[in-house]
Amino acid sequence: MKLYKTTAADKALIQKAADVSKKNYITGRKYSMTVGSALLSKKGKIYFGVDFDNKQDIDTTICSEMASIANMIAKGKEKMIDTIVAVENNPKEKKYKIITPCGNCQTVLKNSGNPFVIISDKEKVRAKELYACAGKLE
Repeated sequence: MKLYKTTAADKALIQKAADVSKKNYITGRKYSMTVGSALLSKKGKIYFGVDFDNKQDIDTTICSEMASIANMIAKGKEKMIDTIVAVENNPKEKKYKIITPCGNCQTVLKNSGNPFVIISDKEKVRAKELYACAGKLE
């Protein structure tokens, strides 16, 4: 897996995802939203998403990455991603944690222009290289 250093633009994207997560943070018995994401499209626009974990009848989740991708497609009519990051926020501890995409999100990202996925404050990787065991694309 080839790692790339994050740039100043990447660090700004991380902060935007952290801000979205913090602004929309909710945790409760019925549902929670603790993760925010920000993506930079190939056309240079930034789109945001938050996760939604429904805990009521059936435990269902919408990942923040999927929400930001849907936001990009709906608002910008774009389909190609340059860079994406997901941030889990914990306002009580006043810090955030960058998280990597789940398997479903990885599949979508690999087919959305093989974007950079920010995996830490200092490193990013191409989506297709994130998990070598995830299999090949057609």
